[in-house]
Amino acid sequence: MATASIGIDPTALDALPSPPLVLLELLDAFVDDEVEFETLARICARDPSLTTRMLAIANSAAFRRRAPTFTALERVLVTLGLDTIKTIALTTALVQAFTPERPLSAATLAAFWRHALVTAALARALARTLSIDEPERLYLAGLLHDIGRLVIATQCGEWPPEPPGEGGAARLLVCERERIGVDHCAVGGALLAAWRLPEPLVMAARHHHASLAALADAPSALRLVHLANALDSPHWSEPEALALADALFGLTPTVAQRLHREAEQQVEPLCAALGFESGSAPGAPLARALRDRALVDGLDGQLARAEDEGALLATIARCVVVLFGIDRARFLVAEEGERLRGHDPLMADPGFEAIDCAADGPHLPARAFAGEPCSALLADDDLGVLEHQLAGGAEALYCLPLRAAGVSGAVLVLAPSAVQLARLRERERLLLTFGEVCGRALARQRDQRLLHQRAAQERALLEQARLRQVVHEAGNPLSIAQNYLELLAQRLADDAEANADLLVLREELERVGSILVRLVDGDEAVGAGADEDLAESLRRLVGVLDHALCRPRGIAFSCTCPTSLPPLRLESDALRQVVVNLVRNAAEALGEDGRIAVVLEDGVRVGGRAHVELRVEDDGPGLVAERLETLFQPQQSTKPGHAGVGLTIVRNLVEAAGGLVSCRSRPNAGCRFQILLPLRRP
Repeated sequence: MATASIGIDPTALDALPSPPLVLLELLDAFVDDEVEFETLARICARDPSLTTRMLAIANSAAFRRRAPTFTALERVLVTLGLDTIKTIALTTALVQAFTPERPLSAATLAAFWRHALVTAALARALARTLSIDEPERLYLAGLLHDIGRLVIATQCGEWPPEPPGEGGAARLLVCERERIGVDHCAVGGALLAAWRLPEPLVMAARHHHASLAALADAPSALRLVHLANALDSPHWSEPEALALADALFGLTPTVAQRLHREAEQQVEPLCAALGFESGSAPGAPLARALRDRALVDGLDGQLARAEDEGALLATIARCVVVLFGIDRARFLVAEEGERLRGHDPLMADPGFEAIDCAADGPHLPARAFAGEPCSALLADDDLGVLEHQLAGGAEALYCLPLRAAGVSGAVLVLAPSAVQLARLRERERLLLTFGEVCGRALARQRDQRLLHQRAAQERALLEQARLRQVVHEAGNPLSIAQNYLELLAQRLADDAEANADLLVLREELERVGSILVRLVDGDEAVGAGADEDLAESLRRLVGVLDHALCRPRGIAFSCTCPTSLPPLRLESDALRQVVVNLVRNAAEALGEDGRIAVVLEDGVRVGGRAHVELRVEDDGPGLVAERLETLFQPQQSTKPGHAGVGLTIVRNLVEAAGGLVSCRSRPNAGCRFQILLPLRRP
């Protein structure tokens, strides 16, 4: 085809216009980070120019990794990837929005797009009716069949000439060749071939006006697109098109007319939405949308630099001033328990911090939190006390959800004037995008905070494990040292001075064990939280007590504890202190050998209230009657480094939590401490 003489470039894709609302919808789809390729394919399939561009780039050498070419649009988009699709959409919109307008009639453009959509839908319907394979590929063939007309119109500044008077389809290509030296079929076929699109698409564009005789041995796909074009073309009379349906596929006029009518009905709502029915395709919103998108896209980097959630909300409030001219921006932040709490990062209204409302309900913040931007004039609407409190004397209220992945993290509360509210409503598309960008930044900030908290908890757990290992390893040499001291004491039984020295050594070793217990117990207390597993924490603690206090003395130690324990009024740190004091007291009373048992049981009821019972038992010599009378009072300790207040601390901690502590002792039959701990009220 000789196109050089008339200056038509069949490879020029970037200049082909697309319906502005299709481009807007495609750009808006990328606000959602989780957008599906199926959604993008459905949008692209509404425009032959955009579809051609996607197919051409996907089948180019840069993207086609293997021999087969792509014809399924969704697969084409998967091959390109989200970033490439977004880039194509943005560049197409930029070229179209900011390139000087050519003298092309908007009504004629709308007619071209409508014919492409009807032909595509009709080709797919015919394929399904005739059981021809790959109806979606035939949809693409129908969508792109007239792309040559758009190329000529774009580069020549006018549509290809129509045949004068009678003659219809038979004269169309002749007239084009006479006037401009080439016909739109040749241009369309050259365009698709130059970009390595699949051969069936190229053939459909190149031969959709071929004569009936030329189609005798043509592939069924080509004949089908030829028929779809004829049924919807103004260059074919209805009798001619219906006769063609019978000649090519044996379709009766009734079936052919029904399929054409259904295709038109399918396309009509789409044409109305895209502005085709009014004979115009609005282009002004496209430039405004691109400007707004450039503003919002620039926010991502700024929001990402915020150090914490408070700084992020302050940054968002300042951006509201810059983008929308509203200087009263506050937030209702989602907290646990389905509540929204007021937050004013710029501290312009300290009283706003006291606002606390439900995250569900009929009020504006709850509706916004559910995902619906809400606004109202306070003078015109029957609003509640909460809305008036949020407005703070302003004329209006606007609530915008800050959402990510369909979940709201906060509500942006604006208090504009009536005039400002009208402007905000006009820019609601930008506000929604702004809310999504800010919502994603807020979600990232919270995810990072959780990661830091988990990392700190993991470091604490590793340190606890390291300390437990140290205690475990230290228990062995302590046991050996205690045993050797016993042997020395036996060998030096007649040497009173040497035995006194050995006693000091034994007491110092016991103090080392106590220090190790306090070390691990204190470390666990630091990491303890409201949601910790109390039973597991106690099991770890008694393991330390066994290694540090009992094994060095040859004491048999056991612990019986349920798999889990209900929340107690006694704090977990205090409970550990109680267990440590009682076990240490029993170990010191036993001396060498003996047995200590720790038992915890839940389900105990005292006075109609549920309790957990803690028992610490030993089989030592027991306590004398005089000692039992003053058991929980501070005593003068005979052990170096002790103040004699261990049992007093136990009583004070237990009674402060509403619990009961008792002791039963019999001479030479051991001692048992029983503690009843009430459960925490829900």
